[in-house]
Amino acid sequence: MRRSGGHPIAYARMIFCSTTLPSLSSHREPGGQGSAAWLPSAVHDGPLWHACRVQIGVWMDGWQMECCGTPFRRGSEVAWQLRPATNLAWLDRVLPPGVAATIDAIEDHHGDPDTPPTPATVVSIATVHCRFAPEPVAGSGLMTRVDAAERWSGDVGDRRFAGFLVRVNTAETA
Repeated sequence: MRRSGGHPIAYARMIFCSTTLPSLSSHREPGGQGSAAWLPSAVHDGPLWHACRVQIGVWMDGWQMECCGTPFRRGSEVAWQLRPATNLAWLDRVLPPGVAATIDAIEDHHGDPDTPPTPATVVSIATVHCRFAPEPVAGSGLMTRVDAAERWSGDVGDRRFAGFLVRVNTAETA
């Protein structure tokens, strides 16, 4: 996508950063000055390969944190084993529709030991509580933004703690 002025900006959650830039000398702002202020760093004409910041949504089951998780907070640097987001349709039953579609991965302490950890920076955290009878009860979900994810999270009334919805920034190198 492009914002006004024609400069490329990444809006997608997953992007590959291979861009061919026009000569900087051919781009002139009014007044005759070349402008490269929008670039992430000094670059040369031609192909541009650089690290891109990618924001993803991660689901962390409450039992994963309680078992062997490490507390984290907004701004924390983490390295998590992630697997593809599957079997999360229940979130759309207990929370507003579309929530599951915002989740790109599941943090899994007990997954494939050969899966390399994904380094990331925590952007936001929300706890998810809902009623169970014995399955999650439709429409009973409660999301609460928090600054930190502790190892033990209490219940809220008759809603049991289910897990964390976490937004993280990762660095992908193209």
